[in-house]
Amino acid sequence: MELERIRRLNKEERENLKLEDLTMSEMKAVIAETILCEKNRKIAVLRFLKLSTFDQISETLGYDERTVAAKVKFIKERLKNTILNV
Repeated sequence: MELERIRRLNKEERENLKLEDLTMSEMKAVIAETILCEKNRKIAVLRFLKLSTFDQISETLGYDERTVAAKVKFIKERLKNTILNV
């Protein structure tokens, strides 16, 4: 249900869709559909649903900020791939 709007988009529109343009329910559904390990799932929830900063995530999970930045970059790519394939 939450992904219906995304499913109706054509390939070019999906490629141009920014994560920031998703509603919270769509983002929650995309995160749920994306294959992520538990730690990366926690980072995704903190970053994209709770809108935490890299600093806040690093404090919460005990990672270095650079590690968080690298993981967020990886997670964003996975989320975008999910959007392309739903």
